[in-house]
Amino acid sequence: MSNSSQYRHFLRLKEAESVPPDEEFVQRVWFEELYQNPLMTLEGEEIRMLQPGFWNRGAGPDFSHAALINGRGEMETGSVEVHLQPLAWRQHHHEDDSFYNQVMLHVVWNAGPRGFFPRTRERASLRQVALAGQLSVPLAELRLHFQSTPLERSSGVRIGRCRRALDALPDRQVLHLLQAAGEHRFEEKRRCFALRAKALGVEQSLWLGLAEAMGYARNRDAFRGLGQRLPVRELLTHKALEEREALLFGVAGFLPSRRLPSGTAAGHTKKLWELWWRQRARWEPLLLPRSVWNLRGIRPLNRPERRLAALALLSDPACWKHFCEGVRQADLARVQKTLAGLRHEFWSRHCTFDSRATATERSLIGPSRWAGLLFNVLGPGAALEHLPAAQEWVGQARSPLENKANHSATVRLLAGRKLGREQSRLLVQEGLIQVYQDFCLRDFEQCRPCEFPGLVGQIQGSEF
Repeated sequence: MSNSSQYRHFLRLKEAESVPPDEEFVQRVWFEELYQNPLMTLEGEEIRMLQPGFWNRGAGPDFSHAALINGRGEMETGSVEVHLQPLAWRQHHHEDDSFYNQVMLHVVWNAGPRGFFPRTRERASLRQVALAGQLSVPLAELRLHFQSTPLERSSGVRIGRCRRALDALPDRQVLHLLQAAGEHRFEEKRRCFALRAKALGVEQSLWLGLAEAMGYARNRDAFRGLGQRLPVRELLTHKALEEREALLFGVAGFLPSRRLPSGTAAGHTKKLWELWWRQRARWEPLLLPRSVWNLRGIRPLNRPERRLAALALLSDPACWKHFCEGVRQADLARVQKTLAGLRHEFWSRHCTFDSRATATERSLIGPSRWAGLLFNVLGPGAALEHLPAAQEWVGQARSPLENKANHSATVRLLAGRKLGREQSRLLVQEGLIQVYQDFCLRDFEQCRPCEFPGLVGQIQGSEF
C-alpha cells in the first residue's frame, strides 16, 4: 500500500470511529454477522448463532427466523430484538406487547451501568448479548467491512447460495421452474379447499377463505376466528346491511363497550352500537379480544374495518347468491365485477370510525387484492366443478403489485434479477413464495444444508 493509500485508509478509519453507533448501526452489525461466534451472554451462557434472522423493516421484533445453539447444545429458533441499551426493552414497552413473545435474544450495543433483565409479556426471561466487546473486527474498521447491498438491506434478507445456480440458467428455464412451483402451490390450495368444503360445505369454505384473505398475513388468524364465530348462514338471516355490519364489528371487538367516541364518524358508530347492544349478551362468549388485531403499520385503505364492511356487503342474500354462483360456474369475470362493485355509504370514504372522509370513494376490495383472492380462494373454489377453467384463469392472471413476501423471495433467490414481463405472472410470483417457504424459511444455517441449489443444478441443460 502506498503512503497516500495508507493515509486515505487512516482518514476513513478516523471518520468511521468518530460516528457514535445508533440502533440502525447495531442492527446492521447483527445482519452482516460482524460479531464473534460463539457469543457470551450477559448471563454467562455461551451461544453459537446459526442464523441472525431476516431483518424486519416493519412492526414487531427486528429479526425473525433466527436460530442459535444454546449452552446445553440445543437449537432454538425465534426472533431477535436489537437496542443500544438493555433498559430500552422496558422503555419501548415490549414487556407488555404480545408480539414480542417470540423473542429469544435481546441484542444490545453495551450493557450499560446498571443491570436490567428483560421479560416477555408471558414473563419468560430473555438472554441478552452485548456486541460492543464481541466484534469480529475493531470498531474503527467496522463500517469499512459492511458488505450488504442496498437491495439486501431494504428487503431484510441476504442473497442466498442458490443465486449462482440460478444465474447459470437462462430466463426461460428459471421462469419454468418458478411456474412449476406455482402450479404445485395452487394444487395444494385446491386440495385444502376441497377438504374444507367436504367438512364445512362450499359456501362456508368460501366465507372462511374470503375472511382469511381480507386479513392479509398479520390479521389472517383474527379474520378466520371471526368467520368461524359468525358463519355466513347466520349473517344471511339478516337482510339489513346495518344489522350484519353491527354483528361483524361487534363480534370482532371494534365497537366500544361503554362510551361512544366523539368525532366525525360518531353518527355511524352510534347506529351500529344501538343495534349491537341489544344482542351483545347473546354473543358475549364468542367476542374476539381486541388484542388479536395487529394494526401496526397497516395502510389506512387496508384497515380491517374496511374489510369487515366488505364482508357485510357481500353477505347480503342476493349478492352472496350471485357471488357463489359465479364461483361454482367458474365465471370469475362475474365474481371480479361483484367484488369490485362493493360500495358502502360510509366505509368507501372512511378508514376508521373517527377518520375524516376522503375526497373520493375508495374501493373496499381493489385490484391489488384480486390476484390473492383468485389464487387462494376463488380459483380453488371454482376448481371443485370446473378445474380446467380455474387453472386457465390462474395461469393467465398477473400479480399487479409485489408484496413483502415476493420482494424477499426475489432478493433471496434472484438477487433482484429481472426475468422480463413473464415475471409478473401470478404463477411465477406464487412459485417464488413457494420456493422461499419450502427452503429459505426452513433453513436455520445460512444456506449451508440447503438442497435447492443442487435441484437447480440438475435442471441446467435439461429441457425443463
